[in-house]
Amino acid sequence: MTLFIKDIQCSDMRYQQCCNLDALNVTHQVNDRDIKVFKRIFSLDSVVMNRLYHKQMHLETMARLLDKYPELRRGFGMVIYTKTQTHNTFFDDEWLGEIASECGIPHWRYFTLSMNHCASGLSAVNLACRMDDNGYQFPVIILSGEKSFSASFNRMPVGLLGELSTACLLSPEDGVWEIKDTQVEHVHRYYKNQDEMTQQERSELRTLFFEELNRFLAQFLGANKTPDIVIPYNLNMPLLKRLAQARGWTSVIDLSQISCMGHLWCSDIFHHLSLKKNEPSHQTVMAFSAGMGITLSAISLVKSH
Repeated sequence: MTLFIKDIQCSDMRYQQCCNLDALNVTHQVNDRDIKVFKRIFSLDSVVMNRLYHKQMHLETMARLLDKYPELRRGFGMVIYTKTQTHNTFFDDEWLGEIASECGIPHWRYFTLSMNHCASGLSAVNLACRMDDNGYQFPVIILSGEKSFSASFNRMPVGLLGELSTACLLSPEDGVWEIKDTQVEHVHRYYKNQDEMTQQERSELRTLFFEELNRFLAQFLGANKTPDIVIPYNLNMPLLKRLAQARGWTSVIDLSQISCMGHLWCSDIFHHLSLKKNEPSHQTVMAFSAGMGITLSAISLVKSH
């Protein structure tokens, strides 16, 4: 059985703004020294922000996707919202059900997938593929993106997080990309918040993180052909450059979105894929993401038409 990425809808640019780092002193609590570090070491120039509230941001994206495929409203499907741990305070709010109703799909199943941190987006693709393999064939919409509520969540030692909603439509019938392979792996070791780590613990984590990600991708690529392009998640430019060097990807990895977009939680890969769907030179794609925990996710795609 085969599953396809049929379409990816991103936030309307009318609601998006690329903010220079010096405009993030309140939302991300960055000072002049921080800005110099993020620019010089992590090649970060701006972060995209969305002026809509959480529910409205995702409603706008979902509604535009379903307006393009109105026939979906007549059938059955599933919506998976992928998140980190930021929105646990919304557990008593029916915002996802309200979005489904307002978009005309209240009869669809919908739920959130969490605890994989920023690898949750590709983990949801893996879940949808496993369901498809077991005979559960129906369209799936993976909804991703979060709001930057406070610097406790949206500022990391290796990057800054932005706001952009994406709705990725998976179809068992046809699409732009055929999903050839997916993989999710959990490294069996728990890490506390990096702010509470000792210097030695941080050093051990950096070493283990690179080694495990490098091993995971080598194993995944061993089962798949070398792609035309490699799309990483938008975080930690030095790590990604080191990884590209180790894997021999310096000519195929695309790091172009990191400097202008920031890290978009689980939306990184979907947003980047939406930019590549009309480029004929990119017939095969491998994308990957990683989240603290540690969770590693990867996907292999082939252009279907």
